[in-house]
Amino acid sequence: MPCMITTLIFDADGVLINGESFSETLARDYDVDHAKEKEFFTTKFQECLVGEADLKESVAPYLTSFGWKGSVDEFLDYWFKAGHSLDEPLMTYVKKLREAGLRVVLATNQEKYRTEYMLEHMGFADAFDKIYSSAHLGLKKPAVEFFAHVVDDLGTSKDEVLFWDDDQRNIDGPVGAAFAYDMIYGDAPTAFLTWAEAHGAGRTADGLGMLIEQAAESFFIWRGVRPETASAFPLLRPPVAGPLPTGVRSRTSRKRILFPRSTGR
Repeated sequence: MPCMITTLIFDADGVLINGESFSETLARDYDVDHAKEKEFFTTKFQECLVGEADLKESVAPYLTSFGWKGSVDEFLDYWFKAGHSLDEPLMTYVKKLREAGLRVVLATNQEKYRTEYMLEHMGFADAFDKIYSSAHLGLKKPAVEFFAHVVDDLGTSKDEVLFWDDDQRNIDGPVGAAFAYDMIYGDAPTAFLTWAEAHGAGRTADGLGMLIEQAAESFFIWRGVRPETASAFPLLRPPVAGPLPTGVRSRTSRKRILFPRSTGR
C-alpha cells in the first residue's frame, strides 16, 4: 500500500530563490576574471559550505582580485542582497501546504552567514517547520549522510518524503529515489543489499521475484496454464522461521515450488 506524503523538503537556490548565480553577478558588475572566481568557489568556499572554514576569513584575500574596495562585511551584504530574489508564488504555496497540515522543510547547501541572512531577511525562519543547512550539519548534498541525517532527525519514513530540488543528483539521492537490486537471492538479504539499505537506498530487492516469474512463464509456455505467483513468495521466504512446506528447499541455488498440474499441453 503506498505511503502518504507527510513531509516536503525544498531546496533554496534554484527553487525558492531564482535569478542568476552570484558568480555571474560579480563577473558582470566588476568584470572579475572567471579563473579567480573559480579558484575561490571550488576550493575555499566549499570548506565554508560544510562549516570547516569561515567565509569572511576565506574571501578576504580574494577581494582585491574581485575589484572590491569595501570591507568584507560590505561585500557579504552586496552578495546576499544580490541573491535576494524569492519566488513569491512558490513561497505562498509553501504557506498553504503548512496550513493543510503538511510538514515543510528547507534543506540547503549554504555557509553560515547566508543561512543567517535567509532566516532573518528572507522570512525562512517563519516559513518552514525545520531548516537544515550544510554549514550546520557539516555535510552537503548529495551526500548520503546528509539525507540520512535529515530523515532521521525528522523521525519520518523515507517513503513519506517528497523532494523539490533543481539538481537531479539530489532528487535521485538515496532518500529520494534510489533502488538497489541484487540478482542473487537467499534466505537473508545479500551483503550488497544490506550495505545499500544502510546507506540510504529507498527500496531494495533481490532475484527471488525473477526466479518465481521466470518459473511461471516457463510453466505457461510448456503447459498452457499461467500459475498465480503471489502465493509463492511466502512459501519460498516464510515470514517466520520454521520448516518449509513440502516441495520447497531452502538453499539459495535449489529453491523450487510445485505448480498445479496442467490438464493438457
